[in-house]
Amino acid sequence: MSRDRSSPWWRLIGPWPLQPLAAGIITWGFAAGISAGRLSASAEGLQPASVAMVFARAALPAAALGITLFLIRRSVPQSSTRLPIYLLSVLFGALMFVIVRLALGDLAPAGDLSLGAALFVAMMRNVPIVLLIQAIIGLANRRLYLEVERTHAALALAREHQRQLLDADERVRGQVSALLHDRVQAGLIAACLELADAAASTDAATRSTIDAAVQRLEDLRALDVRSAARALSPDLANTDLQSALEELAHQYGPSMLVTIDIDPQLGSRISNSQDQALLGSYRIIEQAVLNAAVHGRARNCLVRVEHVPQGLSISVQDDGTGIRTPGIPGLGSALTTTWTTMLGGTWSRESLPGGGTLMTASLGHN
Repeated sequence: MSRDRSSPWWRLIGPWPLQPLAAGIITWGFAAGISAGRLSASAEGLQPASVAMVFARAALPAAALGITLFLIRRSVPQSSTRLPIYLLSVLFGALMFVIVRLALGDLAPAGDLSLGAALFVAMMRNVPIVLLIQAIIGLANRRLYLEVERTHAALALAREHQRQLLDADERVRGQVSALLHDRVQAGLIAACLELADAAASTDAATRSTIDAAVQRLEDLRALDVRSAARALSPDLANTDLQSALEELAHQYGPSMLVTIDIDPQLGSRISNSQDQALLGSYRIIEQAVLNAAVHGRARNCLVRVEHVPQGLSISVQDDGTGIRTPGIPGLGSALTTTWTTMLGGTWSRESLPGGGTLMTASLGHN
């Protein structure tokens, strides 16, 4: 329960959320302590058997208080509890505490007091005690609630920063992809057309040389530029993960053979509408394959993607040099960590005994 600092002091009385277990335990210790103090001041003094009896007898009224508060909490929604209802709840709990003590003979009428008067006096003593116990518990919980709220705020801010990092990365990739697809590819097409026009007015030998150069430019445009554009920013809304990863694998041939092994049922279980899960999986695999080629100098790399009850299971294994030194995590590790966190998962990377590196990631569907 949150309260601003400008609230009047009497608001400390309540209403606080009812805490049956804590209130019962504290009341038990409080009542047993008072009874033990009275017993020590008597002629009998404290004996192990008498102390045990004091705590056993105090447990019954304390249990009555806790059970009463529990039943009230179950029947009255905490969100709608107001101070009058809260005070009545505490009053009724204290009443049950006093009734049990009367039944045990701990509050027998003394002197000229009648049973009703003894009950009233006991209520006037016990209601403030229960209110005090509830206030102490409420204030302690209030500090905890504030800490939890601050933690949640910090976590939300961290997640927002993660989302911004991923958005910025995807935005840059999209811009570079658009540049390759539109301007670079258009420039290559224009150059090919100009060379073809120039070849028409030359001799046969020169024309053959120019035609060969045009063909190489066409291959570059059709394969390398277009593939690089799709790898930078795959259109997973209109293609499946298998095709996008095969396009990525093609970028590393012939220096490294990348084999893609995807669960055949994956497409039917995770639709393309879950673009965040698909894009995150692609980015995580992309970074692992890049590390295998650049840092591990691998010749072979195996990518597996499986559907598990918790979500997706990804593994990327290579036959490279392994993790030679821990080093400082770079942007690739940061992106992998961010993607797995955003998708409710975890990831790890380790060197294999026989050589090579294994990267595993477990992702949720969120």
